[in-house]
Amino acid sequence: MTRWTFITIGAIFTANLSLAQETALSVTAPAAEWSAILSRALAKLAGASKRLLKYSCLETIERTYYTDRPARKLGARAMSETPAESCDGKEFSEDGHLTLDVEDRLRLAVAVAGDKEIHSWAAANRFDSRSVFEIIPTGPMSTGAFGSSVVDIFENVGVRYSFIGWKSEGSRDIFEYAFEVPFEASYSQVRAGTEWIKTSYHGSFEIDAATAELVRLISETDPLPLETKMCRFRTDTTYHYMRIGDGQFLMPGRSGFDVLRPDGNETRSVTTFSACHEYVAESSVVFDEEAPAANRKVTPKTAAPLPSGLSLTVALLEPIDMRTAAAGDAVAGKVTKAVRAPGSNEILVDAGAVLHGRITAMQHRYSASQFAFAIRYETLEQRGAVSPVAIELDRELKAEQAQARNGFASRGSEFSLPAPTAAGEAGSWFTVPAARGGNVMAASSESKWITVAK
Repeated sequence: MTRWTFITIGAIFTANLSLAQETALSVTAPAAEWSAILSRALAKLAGASKRLLKYSCLETIERTYYTDRPARKLGARAMSETPAESCDGKEFSEDGHLTLDVEDRLRLAVAVAGDKEIHSWAAANRFDSRSVFEIIPTGPMSTGAFGSSVVDIFENVGVRYSFIGWKSEGSRDIFEYAFEVPFEASYSQVRAGTEWIKTSYHGSFEIDAATAELVRLISETDPLPLETKMCRFRTDTTYHYMRIGDGQFLMPGRSGFDVLRPDGNETRSVTTFSACHEYVAESSVVFDEEAPAANRKVTPKTAAPLPSGLSLTVALLEPIDMRTAAAGDAVAGKVTKAVRAPGSNEILVDAGAVLHGRITAMQHRYSASQFAFAIRYETLEQRGAVSPVAIELDRELKAEQAQARNGFASRGSEFSLPAPTAAGEAGSWFTVPAARGGNVMAASSESKWITVAK
């Protein structure tokens, strides 16, 4: 059975219908009718796990971080009665009193292999052997929206269903059902520190009465312990069928993942899926550390790595639009000046050599009124060869970045910048003032880098 997991800053929510939904729903449908539609839907969804193995999509995740200001809305007595690190009395904000602090954006490839979802950065040429929670160790992350949650709920004999009501949306009738996955039948897990905690969950789903197709799925977990650093989370995913190749596939369109934390802060994530394609017969899923030799692209390497301390001036080959770019996107730069070996006329890096890498972070920091993004260059292409390279912004630029980096990290672990585990691992950071009318780092923009030991 597929595992449906949620990472550290998830939480739970109550998927009760709003008053408007309650007014629109009717519960007068005959039992035989709604039961028959449910049976048709379950039969249609029964093969979802096998069909999932045939396609991959690009997912763009936009995460927003909201900060609570309890001192502004609570008196001294109320604050003393409601501990800051408690879920008592805390609800998701509906009145807009929270302050938008930071937005970030990620872009990943996602597919299903065996009984789990697998991921890679958008710019990678193969799927990563690590879990998505290792690829993205900070911020809110969940899995399941791509399809494994559908398997867990609709191919799980332990799940219980009940009819809620029906409503009209344009020309179609929508039947809504509730589901409950008890603890003993659950495969949902939530992370608490280094451990994963199993939890029961429940929610609702909507079915098109005419086609018996899944339209929407809302899910919630039961209350979670405080060591998860969560009060509640909620997921809300819309689905549609899409023709890919010769088949029809159940595809997610938009998935929301909202989090309420014990300190009153909230995060809201929206994942959209695009560029979906079917695996053809000669295609296969390849992991980064187990690619067979026949599948690897053999590329000549330079004779030796570049020595540390070389200075490179690099100009972007394509612009970076901070309003749409995401961590995971490919980036390339051209070395504008030849680089010679220290104390020698030997040219180690040609003018015109191309560096390839990716964006490792893309953030909009509202409180600082700036964009912050990080780039990591990983390979150097010149003279018909491609070799690994390790570079970071030179010392002068790094000094200019230090104040912004430290100030950002002081807001808490959720917003802290990941410390590099090796030179260049996390990328080098740039900050750009947020400006009206466009925030684009133009092609040919130059920056100075220095080689470091790998």
